[in-house]
Amino acid sequence: MLTKSKGIYSDTKESIEKIQNFDVEILPRDSELCDHLNFHDSVQELIELYQKVSVVALEDCPADSLVTIQKNADDNYHLFQEMLNFDLEQNNPSEARITLLNQVSSAYELACLDLRQYIPEAQHNRRFTDAQTSSSDALDVEITEQEYRALLGDN
Repeated sequence: MLTKSKGIYSDTKESIEKIQNFDVEILPRDSELCDHLNFHDSVQELIELYQKVSVVALEDCPADSLVTIQKNADDNYHLFQEMLNFDLEQNNPSEARITLLNQVSSAYELACLDLRQYIPEAQHNRRFTDAQTSSSDALDVEITEQEYRALLGDN
């Protein structure tokens, strides 16, 4: 990997990990926003999508693609921050909430397009596998970065 690409990779990895580690439990703000205005459920799927991404697989990604992925991850994280800053006292909070939810929906669609090739095939087929497997415990196997590299033949 070129030096320039290493820097972009590091920045992209940091952006992805920021979303992967985002604590979705802080979004409900139930005491402030009640059940009808919280954001928890709307972003859970987007966070789970990012959690499926193998940052190791991004190492071989072209710099242009890394920049795009990083920008989208940063934009999505900024959207989460907007939700945390959501003010119930603003004019028409319901409309503002709908706007944020629509942005999350658009962000999810874009993230799916950008990230699908960096999600291990097993993750793509997980729903299919769940239907065919009687033991869900077998599906929750995680591998280390070293094991992933060994599978790719990068020793």
